[in-house]
Amino acid sequence: MSLDKEEESDAYTTDGPTVGRGSRKASVVATEGTTLVVRYAFGVSGPVRDNVGFVLAEDSSLEGEDHGAEYLVHPVGQQLAMYRMDDGSMQFFTGRAKNVKEIVALAISPNKRAVAVCERTDDAAAAQVSIYSVATAKRVRTLTHALRGEFTSCAFNTSSKLLAAVGGEAEAQLVVWAWEKGKVVRAGGAGGGAHHGPRVTRLHFSPDDDARLTTSGPQHLRIWYTMPDGAQKVHSLLPSGREFDALADHTWLRSSSGSSGGGTGGGGGGGGDNTAAPGGSGGGGGGGGTAARMVAATDGEGVRDTRGASILVFDAIAAHPFLELRQMIQAHLPGSSRLETVVPCAKGFLAAGGGVASGFLSVYEATADRRAPYALVRALPTRAGALTALAVSRGGETAVAYARAGRLLALPLASVDALDESADHFVSLLPGGTHCGAVVAADVAVHKPLLATVGADRRLRVWNYLRWRCDIVHELRVEDPACVALHPSGYLVAVGFKASDDARRRRLPERIRLYHVLAAGLRPDRELSAKNVRALRFSRGGHLLAAAAGFSVCVFAA
Repeated sequence: MSLDKEEESDAYTTDGPTVGRGSRKASVVATEGTTLVVRYAFGVSGPVRDNVGFVLAEDSSLEGEDHGAEYLVHPVGQQLAMYRMDDGSMQFFTGRAKNVKEIVALAISPNKRAVAVCERTDDAAAAQVSIYSVATAKRVRTLTHALRGEFTSCAFNTSSKLLAAVGGEAEAQLVVWAWEKGKVVRAGGAGGGAHHGPRVTRLHFSPDDDARLTTSGPQHLRIWYTMPDGAQKVHSLLPSGREFDALADHTWLRSSSGSSGGGTGGGGGGGGDNTAAPGGSGGGGGGGGTAARMVAATDGEGVRDTRGASILVFDAIAAHPFLELRQMIQAHLPGSSRLETVVPCAKGFLAAGGGVASGFLSVYEATADRRAPYALVRALPTRAGALTALAVSRGGETAVAYARAGRLLALPLASVDALDESADHFVSLLPGGTHCGAVVAADVAVHKPLLATVGADRRLRVWNYLRWRCDIVHELRVEDPACVALHPSGYLVAVGFKASDDARRRRLPERIRLYHVLAAGLRPDRELSAKNVRALRFSRGGHLLAAAAGFSVCVFAA
């Protein structure tokens, strides 16, 4: 694949342009001679594997030895955005390949200076992953491999020099690159036999040895390693003689005298019993020194006797198979919830998931008990729906979660021990929140920096695109909006409704409703009778309102 000359560098550098407010923009060529610049984005795309993660970028405006500003990376459509946590500004990575149709998965390098993106492209015969430099906010490398389907998960090794990706429609294929050189180090099937192997949904390098990788997915948890003679071997890590649900996620931790290092991952459970795994001794258990641990979690679906998920804690050992089951935690899940993801945090790990209407995040911390090294300390609910991705900030003070409804939520981890388990402590990362579901229509004012949107969640939102926040949220209750128009002055908004089952039951007519836009919210003005309205537009002077209804265009005095 050809890259622009500026993007052909074999590796990113750390002494590129510094990050400043609005210093980077993503450009999209709309027509010949016209360039559209992406200034800001309200919302986040999903579901995407690990669609939230923290990176560090140099900022000369910060004083002290550490000039790194912390940004939250997340996808917005085909764009990849960086949201600055301290001031709410946003920048975008540039140089996206033209053949990209959709972002499938993300991975942040351990040094926080590179982002790998698994992409769905126009070429069905090759899988593709692109690497972006955080310092320059540009694509520096695109790696492809002959594979039917796309890569579904990717991961960097501890030194950030190697990148592994796994995917494929029929049998999973595993590829490892020395990505700065674009060289394939290892490639082969990840199915484990002649028959089609299990689908792989998570991939990680072992922090102790780059020749070992772990994979998880439905009904499988495996470690892949290279023998001294170069032979590739695979070993199942699930205890024999016991039936497990689908593996939702797994992650690696670093333990030092019973505590673990920070990072990102996935998995969760509401509460439960800690059970020491049988089989006793092995390396890496809660004593002194530093050792690696791996945590894997089932999704909790298909449990026969009780509603719950299993969280398996493994210690790294020197002998084959290099991991030993240390602890099995039975995590009880509320209602119809399922466990989605697990990630490391400063004192242990976080597990999250949920159902249609609610979600949860569980905090597990390290203990001094070698047989049961982790215990549940908090199970926190949220009304935002299932949490499917988590990221922990550099200092471990904040966790950011992606809710399946399409929202980014923040939770203070520094004071998690004092949080009430019956209350919802999650707050929207974007002031005023975002739509939960598709945006149906949008319009912009001329004389004020306002943007009006209506969504499938039956809400009308008015945004200030200079302050980067949602100023007004109005519940439309039982009616489904079809279109919206914002008066040029920004003081009047019109919404067209389509017939819905709820509206028919209540015998509500199809109509256009006008609202006054006030600082305190929207105030109903009047209604206009019109059926099958699909588009609305105010005239340039604002004195007329046009409505496209069926094959007719109706013009009203505004």
